[in-house]
Formats: sequence, C-alpha cells, structure tokens
Amino acid sequence: MGYTLRTLGAALWAYWHATSYKEGILKIVLSGGDADTNAAVAGAILGTKFGIDPIPEEWKSGLLYASMLHNKVQEFYAMYR
Repeated sequence: MGYTLRTLGAALWAYWHATSYKEGILKIVLSGGDADTNAAVAGAILGTKFGIDPIPEEWKSGLLYASMLHNKVQEFYAMYR
C-alpha cells in the first residue's frame, strides 16, 4: 500500500506542478524511487491535462506498436466526444 500512495502522490504532484508533459515526466523520473511506475502513472494523468500532442515525438515513435496505440487512443477519444 505504501508504494501505491507514493506513486499516486508523485503523479498528482506532477499534475499540479508541471507546466508541460515533458517537464512532469522528467521530474518524476529524475526524482528516483520507483521511477518507471511513477512515470507510467504520471504519464497517464498528465495526458489528461496536456493531451497527446505535447508528448515528444521521439517518445511516441519509439513505442512498440506505436501506430496501433495511436489508433486505439483515437477510437477511445471519439467515443467521448
């Protein structure tokens, strides 16, 4: 339970304080701890704040199945418009 609260706390901190998606993720990763888990949750939460466009292109293009993921995101987005 302790790690869950730390991860959520880190993600919410990024949401409240980051001025960009990239800044939020980098601050979470560089703060140490369980950086990959913290950044994954923060990334999801920051995505709701900033959207997909501010995510650096090199981060998106390096993803395995990037085009499939992009298409799925667009499908989900279309459901909620």
